[in-house]
Amino acid sequence: MKAKAIFLTACIAVFAAALVGLGVRQASTDIFRLDTLLTALQRAGYEVETEAAPSGLLRGRATRIALSGEEEQSVVLYQYPNAAKAAADAACIDPSGFSISVEAADGTGVTAQIEWTGAPHFYLSRSAIVQYTGSDRELLALLESLCGPPFAGEGAGAAPDESEALTLE
Repeated sequence: MKAKAIFLTACIAVFAAALVGLGVRQASTDIFRLDTLLTALQRAGYEVETEAAPSGLLRGRATRIALSGEEEQSVVLYQYPNAAKAAADAACIDPSGFSISVEAADGTGVTAQIEWTGAPHFYLSRSAIVQYTGSDRELLALLESLCGPPFAGEGAGAAPDESEALTLE
């Protein structure tokens, strides 16, 4: 009887460990990693330099990625703890990419109209929003291959959804 109890306890422990392992693996695949984006940009021939950036109206942790190449450009990566928080912020961005509407701490709505220096492009990929303002076709193709089509700004067609994992080939 004691052997059965020990065996049953061991089976439960193994099963619980397997479930925890699956949960950790699922959580880690939901995260959009800055280093993966940087590697993809470097492989495409860009020299990259990162710095913390103000988040503005979006609530993600913002990192500005300066790209040196034929002309100075930058990409801003907004990182969130999970895909749901990224999707919630993505829903605040107007499909045109020229306004962002959020609820202020006091419960009132705030809408900011933005005048970009170029065409805005916003991408949603898992737990991140990637923003690029410009028209570099190679960079746009790279961002779309990594993140899927833009959900707001130039080239946007459909409502935001969670695109597939960021992968490098």
